[in-house]
Amino acid sequence: MANRRPHQRTEILEFRKRVMNGEFNANKEEGETWAASREGQDAMRRLAEGPPTTPTGVEIVLPDGSSIPLPPDDLSYHALVARISKVKQ
Repeated sequence: MANRRPHQRTEILEFRKRVMNGEFNANKEEGETWAASREGQDAMRRLAEGPPTTPTGVEIVLPDGSSIPLPPDDLSYHALVARISKVKQ
């Protein structure tokens, strides 16, 4: 994540260190309460299912007939706008 957000690298790495040092660890009771909650159940379901699948081979065809291939992890609106802007330059 820090490499994808270089402007926030220091903060991300500092937060990572805090997590690794156990600053946000819950006690047994807190963990069990969260695991039984709607949020906890949803998180566990998503972990068990694995990462969401996205279509492969997606491409955007521009008015001039050229196309921009989009990798599966790059299908957000902002990523699309950024890639189109690069092509038009």
